[in-house]
Amino acid sequence: MAGPQGHGSLACQAYRVCRLTRRSRRHRSRRFAPQPARPRQRGGGWHPRLARRAALDNHADQADIGRQSLRLSALRGLSAAPLAVTMLQFNPSRTKVVFFDLEYYVPVADRRRKTQSGMLFSPVVEGHKILGGHFQTYFPMTDTFGKVTTVWEWKSGTEREVLRSILRFFEGASNRQGACSSDASLMLCGIGISHSDVPTLLSKMTTHKIAKPTRIYDVMCGSRQIDLSVATYCQFSSKQRYFSYPKSKAHLYQKYLGKPPPESGKLVWDMYDSKKYAEIEARCADEVSDIAQIYKAMFDLKRRTENDLSRLKRLVKEKNAPVPSESDG
Repeated sequence: MAGPQGHGSLACQAYRVCRLTRRSRRHRSRRFAPQPARPRQRGGGWHPRLARRAALDNHADQADIGRQSLRLSALRGLSAAPLAVTMLQFNPSRTKVVFFDLEYYVPVADRRRKTQSGMLFSPVVEGHKILGGHFQTYFPMTDTFGKVTTVWEWKSGTEREVLRSILRFFEGASNRQGACSSDASLMLCGIGISHSDVPTLLSKMTTHKIAKPTRIYDVMCGSRQIDLSVATYCQFSSKQRYFSYPKSKAHLYQKYLGKPPPESGKLVWDMYDSKKYAEIEARCADEVSDIAQIYKAMFDLKRRTENDLSRLKRLVKEKNAPVPSESDG
């Protein structure tokens, strides 16, 4: 399009302003228009840094590793290895929960000591030891129980051998087959395991140097913990809107099993002194069986609650539906 003649005229100046305005608008539209992130190559390799979706609503802070169509943008100085996007897989034959319970021993001299937490046993106090435990493998996706594993000091010989056997058991029970496996982690389930059993095993195994600290940490902390004292507390009624507290063993037994909990674990100390090993093993086996029942009862209650809510929603919807008149017929 030809512009107006005469550079000094008002028409010429207006024409120039119009051209500049159009150019500025085109520049801004190109600059801010959503564009798919394009991968750049440097030296023939990829430099992945940020996963982006090639979509109009893309946001740099919302990388979605669950998407299959991912574009990579590069940043300087990063590895040339391609970005591997993996998703957790739940294989019915490998996805496992291990229900377990440990038994401890506290020497007579320390049974009256005062502690801030109220716990008499401590993994860092000399003479306090893990006697062993009962481990029940469960496959939740098929609702089947696997083998039972027991480890006890009077059978293994020493506490060190007990710890070594427990570590080997957890390694063997792991769902993951290799470092790059996409299988979900092994799940450990019990009552109070997040503040008692798992930290105790981590401390004891490291103190006894039964393996490299990195290996111990990977096994014990790489597993996912289902502590029933915490996982269930939202199923208990509470007058406080935003407050709850981990539930005691007595609360869990009463709500889900309708019976009192077993007697205090302090009885195990006297049983050990009296060499009543069979009674200790039987007691631990019963507790693990109860743990499995509480775990399943928790899910059954959740399912019943969801069914009740669905039924109520359907009734409300039917009640609010318009009533057909005779003329409609």
